[in-house]
Amino acid sequence: MRYFLILLVTLAGCAISPEERAAQAIAAYGATCEEKGHARDSDPWRRCIQTVQMAADAWRQSQHELAVARGLYCLHPENARSHRC
Repeated sequence: MRYFLILLVTLAGCAISPEERAAQAIAAYGATCEEKGHARDSDPWRRCIQTVQMAADAWRQSQHELAVARGLYCLHPENARSHRC
């Protein structure tokens, strides 16, 4: 039970709020969407940020799945310790 509580507190500390995620997306992709011609803080600008973020997330996920499928994921020492490799 004690270990469960420690794990729960640790995972709760790692969680990111929607506001923090939005701030990270704006910092990462806001300039890209402005370069595409969208006015800052407009609805098209927000949609652009969401679209670019979803594409980046999908790409990251596909790369992760490829690495796992090829067995490369377990070659990294941190991953080998935390997963059953």
